[in-house]
Amino acid sequence: MSNSPLVKYTKLSPNCTKPRNHAIDTITIHCMAGNLTVESCGEIFAPTSRQASSNYGIGTDGRVALYVDEANRSWCTSSGANDHRAVTIEVANDGGAPDWHVSDKALASVIDLVADICKRNGIKQLVWRPDKNNPGNMTVHRWFANKACPGDYLFNLHGKIAEEVNKRLGGVSDETLETAVKYAIKIINQNEGGYGSVSKNDNGALSVGLFGWHASRALMLMKTIISANGANAKVLLGDVLLTEIMRAPTTGWETRVATDAEAAALSKLLNTPEGKTTQDRLAVSDVTEYVKKGMSYGLTDCGALIYFADGVNQYGTASSLWKDIAAAALKSSGDAAAMFAATKAQTKNYLDRRERVYGEIVALNLGGTATPSAQAPAAQTPGAKAPITAYTVRVLANAINIRKGPGTNFGTNGTITDKGVYTIVDEATGTGAAKWGKLKSGAGWIALDYTQKT
Repeated sequence: MSNSPLVKYTKLSPNCTKPRNHAIDTITIHCMAGNLTVESCGEIFAPTSRQASSNYGIGTDGRVALYVDEANRSWCTSSGANDHRAVTIEVANDGGAPDWHVSDKALASVIDLVADICKRNGIKQLVWRPDKNNPGNMTVHRWFANKACPGDYLFNLHGKIAEEVNKRLGGVSDETLETAVKYAIKIINQNEGGYGSVSKNDNGALSVGLFGWHASRALMLMKTIISANGANAKVLLGDVLLTEIMRAPTTGWETRVATDAEAAALSKLLNTPEGKTTQDRLAVSDVTEYVKKGMSYGLTDCGALIYFADGVNQYGTASSLWKDIAAAALKSSGDAAAMFAATKAQTKNYLDRRERVYGEIVALNLGGTATPSAQAPAAQTPGAKAPITAYTVRVLANAINIRKGPGTNFGTNGTITDKGVYTIVDEATGTGAAKWGKLKSGAGWIALDYTQKT
């Protein structure tokens, strides 16, 4: 078993167990809780009375030191079981508690060293999950003892470290990342809305635009669009709504719903060139974050990353459900087929959307290992029936959303507010209503529970 060629200083500590009793498959990054040089840290680990050590140390200047050969277990993490399988790394701090900041040079060396350790020890993918009860192959000292180590700064960078190391390990190429982002945006957009979409009351607050940005995210989107062309925004929104948006705090729309007039004005602003450009940029930013979150959990398959991104867009990046689904899928093939199977095993919510998304991924030839009979057909609409004889209905509700598909899990395509008569050309079952009807105009589907046949 070799040591890293990146080492610039060596001072072997007697405080270790020879040899380790488990193959190296884990990385544990610590903080020194001080701005020590690698020489000073080595001196601290030198006396047998210290009863502590690490495999490596990294100084603020970025130099790497060796204190315990990789073949041996260091005494570092308050857990023999962890340290027998982990390479431990102490990193100097150029800032104090509670963050225990590290320098850019030290962080760069952490990434270089961890990538080297993984390559030499056959670790194909670095997985960070900030949950001691469901860890990946990165662990932290605070999980095993009442300590702050490795400090909040490094702890919060573990996902980024995993992402950068995995790029070097060839886990996810730039091409795969770009493809996943591209098709995830397309699929999410199909399930959420158009540029000018405004849902006046979506679970207690309005949602807008391509991705159905909700509540305060809708507010921040509108602020950005207004900032791009304030004069035009004033014409479209009027002084009252414009002033409210620009003065509202970032969390000011958590319970904000819209009137018909406000929804119409917001839709016009969203459809401006500035509105469309801003939404396109935000969509790329959001989906890139979603895909990278999936990568940090260990997903490398393009179809799996697309599937994950759609789920996280609906549930949020902090969702433990999607972390668990990714973990379960990685115990199998780790592709979109495994993700879909894991979803069905762990939740009954929104399965029609999950099936539809999986079908769209299959149509891209990114579905994974499922047999054709098990794959969802791309063109299938869950719950759809054979075409019916067209009939007309009168809308009874003051406002009824037009959906892109038969269910409240589909994005909105507009709102009917005139209590008018409309022609229905197809019916389907779906979430949110006993029956859904497809509008002859092609605008989408409406909940027939709020209509009456004429």
